[in-house]
Amino acid sequence: MKKRHARARVLRRLADGPDRVPPACPLVETCGGCPWQGISRGTQLDALARHVAHLLQRSTGQAVEVEAVPTLEGLAWRSTARLHWKDARLGYRGHRDDAIIDVASCPVLAPPLPTLLATVRARLMPVLRGTGTLRLSAGPGAAAGTVYLAGALPPAVVSAARALVGAPGCQGVVIDCTGKDRERRGQTENLVQGVLHPAEAFMQAHGPGTAALIAAVVERAGPPGPVLDLFAGSGAFTLALAQRGHRVTAVEEVGVAARCLKRQIGELPVEVVTGDANRPPRQPDGQPYPVAVLDPPRAGAAGAVAGLHAAGTRRLLYIACDPATLARDAGWLVARGWQVREALVFDLFPHTGHVETLLVLERP
Repeated sequence: MKKRHARARVLRRLADGPDRVPPACPLVETCGGCPWQGISRGTQLDALARHVAHLLQRSTGQAVEVEAVPTLEGLAWRSTARLHWKDARLGYRGHRDDAIIDVASCPVLAPPLPTLLATVRARLMPVLRGTGTLRLSAGPGAAAGTVYLAGALPPAVVSAARALVGAPGCQGVVIDCTGKDRERRGQTENLVQGVLHPAEAFMQAHGPGTAALIAAVVERAGPPGPVLDLFAGSGAFTLALAQRGHRVTAVEEVGVAARCLKRQIGELPVEVVTGDANRPPRQPDGQPYPVAVLDPPRAGAAGAVAGLHAAGTRRLLYIACDPATLARDAGWLVARGWQVREALVFDLFPHTGHVETLLVLERP
């Protein structure tokens, strides 16, 4: 029991409910990656939509209708995956504890990640020692992807990682030894929905779902005009908005992502600011941006929300992977006169208790 939540586990399943389906993975009872595999996809999305609606109502004091946007892919959907190793075990965190569940294959990985995972296991596991993290990423439909390793890496692991480039499924490697500069080998960026993402930077894991989310944001940004894109990453929303005719100022704190975005601008009307998105800028003439897009990490965007409210922004498109922090920030805005105009949830994390939400807020 925690202060704000409790955890429970099933001791014995007496009977299958009407919404139960056979799990696709034999590790579902131990691996923490996809614990909802035994629930039908429609029931999963309905539960997530109701959860978001409940949190928004509790924080804003208003009933909020939540529209669910489904995705068809239940398997082979994940284009990026973070794994952990401890000594010679490589896989995901356990369902009930932090033990590493050794994963030889994973049914939710989209090609070419199954090939890349097999290559990594064959080349690295004989030399893995200690602990660390490893991220596999690839663009949808790509022939090869990238590997990002981070931790206190012994020389044998570094040497084996360098040799991954050109092996089946691997186009590039980023080696991040503790306290040292990152080493890059091969092509270390992945193309997703026309946008390049560095191997170590954030990218959405669900290709088709991400395309639907980007389209929804662009549609709700309104007619071409100035837009502020906070927590812009490598530019998934920035470039799509600019291609629609908006003049976009993108703010991103992570240097590798901001630099990648700058290289992709070309002639598009985009300015990239490397800095803290929780301190949003005004337009060059001192006026507020009428529309702002926010895609913060799980901690939410309390600072950015307060700054945009003070500056006079009129419309917010808030994208969130954590409904609790989204509800917290939405409640703060509603208490100051803002109104929730629309709420959509996107099924970007099938078989998990996670969901991506797009909340549209305006002030009268």
